[in-house]
Amino acid sequence: MKLKFKIGDWVETKAIVHFEYDYPENMEKKSILKRRMFKQPIKKKGIISGMSYRSIGERRDQYFDEQPQFKTTKRVLVYLIKEGMINTPLECLPKDLKRISEEDFPFCRSHKVIWTKEMRKAFSEDSKKFPRDEKGRWI
Repeated sequence: MKLKFKIGDWVETKAIVHFEYDYPENMEKKSILKRRMFKQPIKKKGIISGMSYRSIGERRDQYFDEQPQFKTTKRVLVYLIKEGMINTPLECLPKDLKRISEEDFPFCRSHKVIWTKEMRKAFSEDSKKFPRDEKGRWI
């Protein structure tokens, strides 16, 4: 399977998805819970930090001595999109993503060089003026 995007691509999404269990209204009949995908239309920009397969199907609760079983009916590929370095990743379908250039998403450009050689030399000379202790730490 050829992937449409790779990790590190800058993208804009039209919608994000959530995977939740659909609980029945009558809780006495909760022996079968369906896991469904809900789509929420939100426009976000971010960087692809990973990808994962999510399962859609049914969970069947058994009696007390048996483990519940999950029967998968469909697997969905989702991309994990992060808006910043400490944000929780959002799950998005590949058809809802559009590649953008890095200039459209101005922050988090860690690979860009901000300081010139002259600026580095000036800061280095300036830091030598501050007093230090015997181990070389600033006081």
